[in-house]
Amino acid sequence: MHLPPLILPALLALAAPPPWGLASVFLFWRRARPAGRCALGALAVAALLARGEDLSGPAAAAPTVRGAPAAAVRLTGVWRHPPGQRHGVVETTGGDVALEWAGAVARPVPGTPVQVLARVRQEDGRLLAVDVSSLGPPGPVWPETWRDVVRTRIRQLVAPDHVGLCEALVLGRREDLHFEVKARCLRTGTMHLLVLSGLHVGLVSSMIAALTGTVFRRQGVPCGLLLLLFVSLSGPRPPLVRALLGWVLDRVGAALGRRPAAYPRLASSALIMLAWNPLLAASLSFQLSFLAVAGMIAVGRIGQRWGAAWIAPVGAFLGTAPLCASTFGEIQPWGVLWTPLLAPFVAVILATSVIAVLPGSAAELLDPLTGPILDGALAGFESAVAVLAGLSPETLRPTQLPIPGVLLALALVGALVFLAREQDASPWENWIP
Repeated sequence: MHLPPLILPALLALAAPPPWGLASVFLFWRRARPAGRCALGALAVAALLARGEDLSGPAAAAPTVRGAPAAAVRLTGVWRHPPGQRHGVVETTGGDVALEWAGAVARPVPGTPVQVLARVRQEDGRLLAVDVSSLGPPGPVWPETWRDVVRTRIRQLVAPDHVGLCEALVLGRREDLHFEVKARCLRTGTMHLLVLSGLHVGLVSSMIAALTGTVFRRQGVPCGLLLLLFVSLSGPRPPLVRALLGWVLDRVGAALGRRPAAYPRLASSALIMLAWNPLLAASLSFQLSFLAVAGMIAVGRIGQRWGAAWIAPVGAFLGTAPLCASTFGEIQPWGVLWTPLLAPFVAVILATSVIAVLPGSAAELLDPLTGPILDGALAGFESAVAVLAGLSPETLRPTQLPIPGVLLALALVGALVFLAREQDASPWENWIP
């Protein structure tokens, strides 16, 4: 299948409602060649984006009643704090309702049946809880309960100044992360290290495989369960789901004797996620995750032509730079150089957390050993990023792009894939989940 016929499924994806438009991809997928499949996926995603819909996903959101006068609302349900939700939700018979909390109101334990009195804020129409009454004991709610256990363990092991950074890297929770650490990571172009993604899943899976390999002959089941625990605690963010699906597809393929190559595995993960929720197509984290990995695979293959497959991370920057420029108004190329210097600290933090934090109180006997290691790695990361921030030049602020950044990023990644079409797989691809 060549380029002109690929326009047909893209037009179908544009004209049909999202689930059926996406289903049209499968009609042409089997007949397409490998390069055609990459183009087919890119065209279908671009067509979905061109619909201009609000594809923010079905996550709970506070109702917005702009301009409405302040009014009281009484809610009855179960209080939850799902991973990835900043304020939490009340599960009612009519659905989940997101809430913000007044400063003097104590939040109940997740799983507690509650009756909440909230008011509608006049300025933005969001619900602000001003009073909460417990209607019974909390029920077992996972993974919120286990997240509280992990947060307690973090506070037992590390100094108060490092708690926010540890929670960001282990739980994906950045509310308590010190603003100076955020600013320095932005200055150095390494903010992606604080956003849980495929890099972190790859580090955790490597650590778990090393640990379970000494106990189990088959590492797949225990490694998969622990990875699922890590992703569940951190929240089902698109980069983590993509990485977990990639790991599962790789292991299933290896067990069947047909281990999938990097691009088919990446495309399959995208199709599975979009088939489950087509609204993910315009999620910024979804776009950045897949563009970064596709660019990294392509540049790794191109670099292998000259024995320099190690330049693969440059592809992650090239694939995401247009989208970052159009979304945030700035890019920092120096992050390509600084990331390998900071990644070892992240690896030590995650590896120690797998042993000492995720198991909860079961690992307390190791605290005299794991505590100083974890605290030292966190302090080392903060010191290193402070030094690198002083060495980094000002971020680049490109002019406004004439076309949408995501379309330019797709075109750039497509060009990289085309240039690498005849190259063999690089060693990096065996590590990318």
